[in-house]
Amino acid sequence: MPETRYTIAATGLSDLATALAVLEQEEAVAADDLPGRCRLLLFAAEIALPDPLVCEFRRICRDRLPGVAVEIMRFADAPERDRLIAALPPAGHGPHVLIGNQLHVPHNRVLYAGLAPDRLLFYDNGLSSYAPHPPSVLESLRVTLPGLGIRACLGHADRLGIPPYLEGIPTTAVMAGAARHAYARLAPETAWRLGAPDLPETLLVLGTGFARTGLIDEAEEIDLHLALFRAIRQRHDGRLVFKGHPRAGPALAQACRGEEIDMLETTLPVECHVTGPRGRVFSFSSTALLTLEDHFGWESHRIAAPAMEEVFNARPQLAMIREIPVSADLELES
Repeated sequence: MPETRYTIAATGLSDLATALAVLEQEEAVAADDLPGRCRLLLFAAEIALPDPLVCEFRRICRDRLPGVAVEIMRFADAPERDRLIAALPPAGHGPHVLIGNQLHVPHNRVLYAGLAPDRLLFYDNGLSSYAPHPPSVLESLRVTLPGLGIRACLGHADRLGIPPYLEGIPTTAVMAGAARHAYARLAPETAWRLGAPDLPETLLVLGTGFARTGLIDEAEEIDLHLALFRAIRQRHDGRLVFKGHPRAGPALAQACRGEEIDMLETTLPVECHVTGPRGRVFSFSSTALLTLEDHFGWESHRIAAPAMEEVFNARPQLAMIREIPVSADLELES
């Protein structure tokens, strides 16, 4: 019988790590089994995917997943999308399984239908996957691909539950061990070590990039983060590390210079740096608050600020961060 072929559709390295964890857990397929059987599609239809993120994706895949083909699919409209789909080589002989996410994006549903998989393994793409979506997001795939088998494996199902649009779909939760293994697989040997028992406790701040949305002023976003650094220093001892949002501009990182803060590069998922449970993570909004707590045993702190609440009110998919309680550990100076 021909071997099963796999296509992983992802919008970045965090997605890829989750997809690898799902493959290991649900299909018993390890990363070393993928060459010759798997291709990776880095796609972006409704988000800006900066060139540095694309270059890092290629580099990590080349170094950590050698022999796995990578296709970059950036498209802005339907004709361009359709040209890219038509140019994709076939998946090969044998059953074809697609590991994909973001079913709520119409472009992606067309892409997935064009790939014509026999089965779909859906995985979550951050907190936006748990936001309300119409039940019809699956209908177009079922109409185009009758008989398509669909299962879901969600990184935060144990905490956030199963979103209604996946009702009736067999769903499991990504296990912490599979998630840790996947991030470790993608981590380059030069990655910083955070949270290791033999190192000072890590105090990690994860930055936001909301100024690019126009919903918050860049200067205000910078001031909020500087106030957060001060509040952490007043309450905690340890190694203070900042990782900016990969799609944020350089202004926030530049403002942190000279603040006695270790700056983590932005293109690699922070989870790839974590080698132990000895850490605390602080952020106004980041899915990593969940992954670091649920999968790595860190202590997570969501920080509240009125300006950030206005952003969440304007963007319902971002408001899912409110499922994480506000930390009582510290408050920002008004």
